[in-house]
Amino acid sequence: MKSIEKFLTEMYTQEIVIYENTTKCIFTHKENLTGIGLVYFELAKNSWSKKPIISERQYVIVDAQMGDVITFLNDYYNLGEGDYQEVRNIIVKLAINTLDNYYKD
Repeated sequence: MKSIEKFLTEMYTQEIVIYENTTKCIFTHKENLTGIGLVYFELAKNSWSKKPIISERQYVIVDAQMGDVITFLNDYYNLGEGDYQEVRNIIVKLAINTLDNYYKD
């Protein structure tokens, strides 16, 4: 699965966009072979039961639209049903790292 993480970092740019109360991590293929992928973050609220991501600010991932990216990975790597949880974890890790780097700059 390291090859999938390497593939995503080499073939996709990750960019943070903030609009109103929603922060998005946008995955864009460098050669525009797929549609964009989105991971949505919102500021954590005290009453939420999910543990926030620790950053300069506390965020919770609330949604993701990664269908085109996962379909592309599936075609390229011939993923099985058991691989999707690990792919999801890789995408979440990349999105969190991008968010952390955004606030460090």
